[in-house]
Amino acid sequence: MAIEQPQEQFLEDIEVQKPISDESNVDIEKPNDLVRRAESVMRYMFRINLLGEENIAEIPKDKKVIIAATHISDQDMPLVIAALGKHFKNIAVARNEKEFDIKRDPLQKALIKFLEGGKDCNLPISYTQGNRLNSRGVFDPEDFEQMKGSLENNSPIVMAAHKFNNPGEWQLPSKAGNGVAYLSQITEDSVILPVAVDVKSDKPIGYGLDFPKIIAKKPRVDIRIGKPFEPDRDIDTEAIKTTLEKRAIGGDISSEEKKAFRASTEKLKHLSEAVMDRLADLLPEEKRGGWGTHQNISSE
Repeated sequence: MAIEQPQEQFLEDIEVQKPISDESNVDIEKPNDLVRRAESVMRYMFRINLLGEENIAEIPKDKKVIIAATHISDQDMPLVIAALGKHFKNIAVARNEKEFDIKRDPLQKALIKFLEGGKDCNLPISYTQGNRLNSRGVFDPEDFEQMKGSLENNSPIVMAAHKFNNPGEWQLPSKAGNGVAYLSQITEDSVILPVAVDVKSDKPIGYGLDFPKIIAKKPRVDIRIGKPFEPDRDIDTEAIKTTLEKRAIGGDISSEEKKAFRASTEKLKHLSEAVMDRLADLLPEEKRGGWGTHQNISSE
């Protein structure tokens, strides 16, 4: 497959197809626009191999689903949406609301614009200003209230379990993100479904000049679904929220509040790291980044 169009132009030639999932899934509900767009563009660029679908059947009925995804490549999130769309047709995604420089990342801008399936499907995560690699996530509890509402309206959330790693580091980063863990704590009856993306490309997939050349080869992608799990809800999220709110306005924080905050954030960190371990177990050794219980994964 050759891509001769300019980076920001080739998406215009992709028709938003009727998803292949419509006939294979007994659910008559139609996929939302985000799923349809992700299926169309990701299947155009990659050969998707979905593994572990039997684990979806283990999700208890009426549970709210938080899909904890890897973010090793820039494409992990839309690939997860495309691959799981036949099982979860009303997916929403938590994404960085920060815009990237169109002069430096024209394809990034084009992909974001193409994949936006309406405000209800794209839930923002606050970010500070700064360049792409040095931008830092701001843990804003208010962001998660909107995500909780989406889950309660039966829209599974796809969320990265960690920040995007530096280019060239084709593995999980050394630090876990806290968003998945926090959302699971404030949302009753929710389960975490780990999903790992393994792009079979010699070079890391990014948005540099090599990106069109890499996807022109239509690389294979293994997407592995892990077993769902429901964590204990023993973290005092109110202590975290209250302290962060006081910090934001320069308010006084008592010693008791500081103690509760430290204890709660430590538990949150442990749960976030448990999510990373489960994701690592779904990846080949060279992409685990030191995480995981080192169980063998399928070689399919």
